[in-house]
Amino acid sequence: MYVVLILIVVAIVLGPSLWVKRVLAKHGKDIPTMPGTGGELADHLIKRFELGDVNVEQTELGDHYDDNDKMVRLTAPHFQGKSLSAIAVAAHEVGHAIQFHRNEPIARLRKRLTPAAITVERVAIFILMAAPAVAAVLKVPQSVLLIAAVGVIAMLSSVFIQL
Repeated sequence: MYVVLILIVVAIVLGPSLWVKRVLAKHGKDIPTMPGTGGELADHLIKRFELGDVNVEQTELGDHYDDNDKMVRLTAPHFQGKSLSAIAVAAHEVGHAIQFHRNEPIARLRKRLTPAAITVERVAIFILMAAPAVAAVLKVPQSVLLIAAVGVIAMLSSVFIQL
């Protein structure tokens, strides 16, 4: 029973991320006839939507829009790539820049909740990593389930904050 519940929770937490990675990999092959790269599209969209203070750069830290630095950051395959994935990711991240530029409510909410989501996720990881040690110290094996449940709930709350 517990195993099934844990598998369901893991699927809920990790499933969407794994699905997105699979789809991006599936459509990540360069198309020679594509007229530009993801980075060039992002730059074009920034100019088209007159986001004057926003720039584009390549990063190793994952594709994202950083509102503090006004920077659309794309990984090498998406910045230099001429694939459907590169185009989709570039357009998606510029979409975030547009939301922030227009001061849309969803962007304000995201800016307010993102630090909380990151903190909750870090706490959840710490709780999950500490569970075996706490169980050993308490000498109560069942405490692992309780601690793991708290960690999973914290992870799920981070997912819901980001949703």
